[in-house]
Amino acid sequence: MKVIIESNLHITDVFEPPVEVRVPDEITLKNLLMELTDRYVSVKLLNEKGQLDADIDELTVNGKDFFTLKKGLNTCLNEGDRVRFQIQMVQIGGG
Repeated sequence: MKVIIESNLHITDVFEPPVEVRVPDEITLKNLLMELTDRYVSVKLLNEKGQLDADIDELTVNGKDFFTLKKGLNTCLNEGDRVRFQIQMVQIGGG
């Protein structure tokens, strides 16, 4: 099954959204986020307790806000679903 990942996070040659990810047929949002964390070590989406990491400002599935999903992280995903996450990025000074 294919799920499309969109994000404001862009890491050249590592994570360049939109990304089409092939996942098992029955996968939850939480399992997808764990899979992404395993594939892209630089991307931390869940904390040690398996909850959304504090750096995530926005998480949507097909345009629906994560907080409105009845099953939350246990929401099952379907073929072609679009998952978008936005990471809070702190500017690092430069000169």
